[in-house]
Amino acid sequence: MTQLQYLEDLIDLKIKSVSDIPGEKGKNYAKVEQRVMKRYNAPSLSAYILYEYHFNGQIMTSLAPKLGVSLTTVFYIMKCLGIPKRNISDVNDKRADFEKLVRKKYRTSSIEYLDRKYNEHDLSLRDISREIKKEFGVYISHQTLATIMESDGVERRTTSEAAKLRGSKQKSKKLKK
Repeated sequence: MTQLQYLEDLIDLKIKSVSDIPGEKGKNYAKVEQRVMKRYNAPSLSAYILYEYHFNGQIMTSLAPKLGVSLTTVFYIMKCLGIPKRNISDVNDKRADFEKLVRKKYRTSSIEYLDRKYNEHDLSLRDISREIKKEFGVYISHQTLATIMESDGVERRTTSEAAKLRGSKQKSKKLKK
């Protein structure tokens, strides 16, 4: 299944609600649903996962802590609710679209763009993701950016380097106030 892009894509899917899941699993997933509805003001667990996963580009590993469950549980919840998983080709499609946009605007490759933002401007992958959304109108998650950078050999900061960088940015913000 490819990533859903339009509400019309939902018509042929047989998405279930948590109340359709029998037994103990249904009771456990109902607790997750109540938590999600309360915390995120979502109409249902199915709606929340569909929106975040397919329309907002979240990955299962980022959904797990938001739902308060393990990655394996996210997989089983999606399976029980009939929510389709994305293909790896979706990442490649986003990458190709991003490459075209960067080449058109800056006449450079997306890797050069990412390298410049990450290493010269010292932006985090989350910050770069936000800039891409603002500048190009395309959402590419920070996890997808990490995958792109790793596959093309862009060197990433270590955890300690990132912490130092965050610390210096926070200090400069305090000085500006």
